[in-house]
Amino acid sequence: VDEFQDINNVRINLLNRVQQLTQAYLFIIGDPNQSIYGYERLKEGGSMSPWPYYDDFNSIFSPRVFYLYDNHRSYPKILELATEILKLPEEHKHLIPNPTREPGGEFLDNYAKVYNRTIERIDWWNILPDILDERVNQKPYKQIAILFRTNNEVFRGFQKLKSQDLQNIRIRIQGSLPYEFTRIRECHEVISYLRGNIGQSIPNDFKQSFSAYINEQIEHHPNWNHFYLRVMHAVVLEYFDETDENNTFTELVDFIKELTYKDDGQLYKIYEKHLEKVSPNQIETEIVLTTMHKVKGLEFDCVIIPPSFSNLPLNIDNLEDPEDIKEQLEEEKRLAFVSFTRAKYRLLVFRHRREYALLKNETLAIPEENQVQIGIPVHPEIKKLFIGWAANVYNYRNGVNGFIRDNVNSGDFIFVKRRTVPNNGNPFDIHELFKEGSTRAIGRLSRDAGQLLEYRSCRGYVVNEIVVWEYEDTVKFDQDHETNYSNQWCQNARDVGYVYLVDFAGYGIPGE
Repeated sequence: VDEFQDINNVRINLLNRVQQLTQAYLFIIGDPNQSIYGYERLKEGGSMSPWPYYDDFNSIFSPRVFYLYDNHRSYPKILELATEILKLPEEHKHLIPNPTREPGGEFLDNYAKVYNRTIERIDWWNILPDILDERVNQKPYKQIAILFRTNNEVFRGFQKLKSQDLQNIRIRIQGSLPYEFTRIRECHEVISYLRGNIGQSIPNDFKQSFSAYINEQIEHHPNWNHFYLRVMHAVVLEYFDETDENNTFTELVDFIKELTYKDDGQLYKIYEKHLEKVSPNQIETEIVLTTMHKVKGLEFDCVIIPPSFSNLPLNIDNLEDPEDIKEQLEEEKRLAFVSFTRAKYRLLVFRHRREYALLKNETLAIPEENQVQIGIPVHPEIKKLFIGWAANVYNYRNGVNGFIRDNVNSGDFIFVKRRTVPNNGNPFDIHELFKEGSTRAIGRLSRDAGQLLEYRSCRGYVVNEIVVWEYEDTVKFDQDHETNYSNQWCQNARDVGYVYLVDFAGYGIPGE
């Protein structure tokens, strides 16, 4: 049983029952310093701390205990900075890891650095050009991870990053997809190609023909996210690595859907594994933006921790018991420890009021007016969009899907604008979506768009992904909910079978 620090009472009872029924040997491994899912245990009425669960487990199983002290990932100063924030009690100080790796003589002396944002106005995105010029073992960093406390902060960071003119980089937001990976425009194109052969055996020369197909798509769609096409290429190669001969396209499509269902970072390890084959001439640094919770088990050459503008702890308004506050602050420290120790060679930590409050074991409530100044937050999800908008007769025949296919890409800046429809003397308002620099609507907000509907315009959002919604998805929704949205699809849209949805996120600045 791996990641044992995430144990709870249900899992302990399950392990106990399995062991009783099978007489199996039980081996567990975990680092209590990396227990970061205490909020889930709290919802179950348990403790956020992992230690009561360790005590329960010990009382049931009386296990032999072994300790692993050596850390083979991070340079010494990174571990030193990470363990400083834990402030472990005396009985747990033996759990501090020992570094085993030392930087080479030519590497930076101050490779683990803290920036005090309460004193010096240095923003993380402004130092990125210097970080990209740094070398470890005469090579640029392969991956730079920027780890935020919340999802909203991730997309604000994405907006800042897109405003920089950085060369030879690839930007990826990890763990942000609220839908299947295969719904992304580029991935859906590949799946559609494979579905055309469903039921047939895969020919012996398919690897070569599929590679040619991917290259054709890259050439035919210059504005698309070619990284996704290459990821799909890598996933297909992974399928052949894991299976025997006599494969079918049905099995291949099922394999892809199962493997890509969760955006947990493992998919991109497969891409790295097959990089030489899917992208032999690509020389670039990948910048990964994600939250601290979504990187456990992963590692990066360089890690940047921006300051957070969230309350400490997050649900501070609901806390009164000093013991509850203490538990949540300890959880925040463990989360910081996990994020720091993802770094192999380079760690840059930006501290502001929240970070220094955590070091002092203090709470912090961010004033509401400060949060409003940041902008109107929007999460990545398609429920905020009027899904059938692009499928109606007027919009579909007007070529909106072709325009999105050829002219809109992830990372583009967009804005939302309200418009009044006369409707024969019965006017009503709609909120439409536009790409910056264009006057052509590329989407419409639904009634679930929340706060956005209060404003006449809102600018500065970023396209998260171009998502595919199929006619069959709407038919199934109608069957499950006794609705008739499929009637709004014109015949041409039904014949093609899908429309494009422009999903967007970030913080927008209201115009009125």
